[in-house]
Amino acid sequence: MPGLCRSDLLIHAGSSLTLVSEVPVETDMYRCGALLYGILRPDWGFVPTMEVAARVVSVLDYPNGAYVGYDNAARLTRDSRLACVSIGYQNGFDRGATEAAVLIRDQRAPVVGKVSMNALIVDVTGIGGVSVGDVATVFGQGHRAEIPQATVERQFGTIMADLYTDWGLRNPRLYA
Repeated sequence: MPGLCRSDLLIHAGSSLTLVSEVPVETDMYRCGALLYGILRPDWGFVPTMEVAARVVSVLDYPNGAYVGYDNAARLTRDSRLACVSIGYQNGFDRGATEAAVLIRDQRAPVVGKVSMNALIVDVTGIGGVSVGDVATVFGQGHRAEIPQATVERQFGTIMADLYTDWGLRNPRLYA
């Protein structure tokens, strides 16, 4: 534009990705949400600011051959102990999640059958002592184990920024 001088302008044209690209960019301001939310560069000390968890609301034993979930979508191939967890697609747990699992008592508990609106069923066979009220971690740290970002992105088929936005809008927040 005629008459404008670069030294008179404040240019805001970059994001967290610009900052971590290690390519020189001559702008003045950056949006650094992904860094501040801990989505990028853990090697620089950035850590996720969000964890997603729910509670176990029931635990029952089911026989080999029993059907589980909407439309009888899953049939058990062994006697199983299953837990119902209070999170579903209403809360941003995508129905299309592949090989989805949660952490209960620091062990991976795979989702069985279709994800319901506000519940999912997980196989806790072999995880000792699971009871009503236990925490089921969808994303983040358990006590000693975690469900990391790469796993969550793979199972939900999207990026963390999309998930953070979705989860943040759909769930109550507890600040620590």
